[in-house]
Amino acid sequence: MKRRQMTVMDQCHKSDNTKIKKIEQTSRLLKVVTKLFIEKERKLAWCPIYKAGSTTWMEIFATIGGVMTPEHRLKLSKGLIQMNQLARMVFPKTTDINNTVKVAPEMTRFIIVRHPFERILSAYRDKLEHRKDREFYYRRYGHHIVKSQREDNYTFANRAEPTFVEFLKYLVKTRKFDEHWRPFTAECAPCELNYQIILKMESLEEEQLFLATKFNLLDYLFAVNSTHQLPQNTNPNGRTEHKYAQQYYREVPKQLLQEVYMLYEADFRLFDYSPKEYFAFAKDDTKQDAAESFG
Repeated sequence: MKRRQMTVMDQCHKSDNTKIKKIEQTSRLLKVVTKLFIEKERKLAWCPIYKAGSTTWMEIFATIGGVMTPEHRLKLSKGLIQMNQLARMVFPKTTDINNTVKVAPEMTRFIIVRHPFERILSAYRDKLEHRKDREFYYRRYGHHIVKSQREDNYTFANRAEPTFVEFLKYLVKTRKFDEHWRPFTAECAPCELNYQIILKMESLEEEQLFLATKFNLLDYLFAVNSTHQLPQNTNPNGRTEHKYAQQYYREVPKQLLQEVYMLYEADFRLFDYSPKEYFAFAKDDTKQDAAESFG
């Protein structure tokens, strides 16, 4: 854990330190502290990153707050309420930003991160690949992605939903980020908040046991895990199955993937992730293999 924290600090120190940069960092910090989940009794603060273990920890915080009632569980099962809404009933976004900025340094702050390319794919498959039960995301993003990125000669011209490649092109062109695929650096300001505990989805099962033990949360974690069923395309360590990653990324031109990488480069560097495997999946579209840049 300490090594991860030191890696983040080292990469942050290497970044631009101009006056304008400091103003941007202050602005980002103020936005992030409003959404921290702060458990005062345990002096624990969590910045949620969607598509990176957030549902489990939303439920843990909701359980701590005593709102996981049979009535609310029924509403959850029917899709009448979301887990984040339930957790926010007892851990609302703060309106006293100045006080939270003062309190945050006294807390043990933690985040859960995930390989950026895994997270992007997970967000696409969950929110955009199928319109059914995702009408909100289709209206907000899917329709616009198809309209702006679909080529005239696309084989499945009548497909309503965007393809993964169309989604990536949209990200590169517009840089419009939803909380499910917004970079970690923008979502949780790691350079400004200096998280002491950084968990990774790739080894989350073991690492969250460490966190739960340290803060007397084991009973909550076991209770939540006993009610969860992993989707068929997900393995126990939180990664989209390898075959699915290859299936989607092999359709992505290397040049496009390089541009996506640049959008998330800070996330890769701060949290010590490599894009090399995904460049190996991607389609060759230039004479020079982009993966060589990461050899």
